[in-house]
Amino acid sequence: MELKLLVATNFKETVDDLRDQLSQVGIQAELTVVNSVDELESELTKDRHHFIVAESTLEGIDIWEMAKLVSSGPLSGYALPIFLLVDEEDELPPLLLKQLGIRPISIQAFGGTLKADHTKTVSFIEKPTLLAIEDDPDAAELIRYHLKNDYIVDLAGSGEEGLLLWESKRHDIILLDFMLPDMQGDEVLEKIMRLNKNQPVIIITASNKPDMSKNLILNGASDYLCKPFNDVLLKERCQTVLIRAKLIDQLQYTAAKLEKLGGMVWRLEHYIKQNKNHKAIEVINAIKLIAPYLPSEDDQNSLKKEL
Repeated sequence: MELKLLVATNFKETVDDLRDQLSQVGIQAELTVVNSVDELESELTKDRHHFIVAESTLEGIDIWEMAKLVSSGPLSGYALPIFLLVDEEDELPPLLLKQLGIRPISIQAFGGTLKADHTKTVSFIEKPTLLAIEDDPDAAELIRYHLKNDYIVDLAGSGEEGLLLWESKRHDIILLDFMLPDMQGDEVLEKIMRLNKNQPVIIITASNKPDMSKNLILNGASDYLCKPFNDVLLKERCQTVLIRAKLIDQLQYTAAKLEKLGGMVWRLEHYIKQNKNHKAIEVINAIKLIAPYLPSEDDQNSLKKEL
């Protein structure tokens, strides 16, 4: 079977590198290159491709906006799994990757990964993972029953068991009962926050004391749920906390990207002042990979007039 890849990029070098990677592993593939959102939309509706391969931006929109566009409205019937080309050290928001069906991959690993996976055109969209640390078996099973359609649910009956399970899987959200047989919820929360201060945790307790809820929230809990609660409230609270976590993930990713670009701009200025043109060009090429951008035709013509 010949693979048909829809490649969203503004750079010929990216296309050449992809062809080289596919050739090295012996994959026959037809690459359709698009340079704009309109071209991407037009090619998608032809319904002839197996995957989208994209860089982090295209014609002014980022990969998150691109993925939402592909899976929404009239295009949803043509939605495809998306490979996002990244540097190996890039840290991306895991919740958004799962929700939008994006698999990050370096160009160097692309050929080998595709050779292993190309026989199945499957969605990369995954359910969020949820860990319920609850010592009451009936309450735990009730949580699983109400949330199993929207989450991949794991159960733990003690704080120690929950910590071990979370450390191995790093769930997207935790429901933490305050009264556990081996340690209290605030102790479990402290251990979790020590390893990941952004981990979404909802405390579940029979107590409705304002001081307790205040202390837990100030110590890192995302929310507080008093027993008894119904399934509607449980689902709403989990969804709210998860949306908040996605926003935090995206903000931190953007901040890290801007910080990295700022460092590169500083290096670029340094090399220009030192007349080290070859080093400056290396930095410019690295910046293009992080923030690929193609000026509009009007901007290009305006620049030519200035020259």
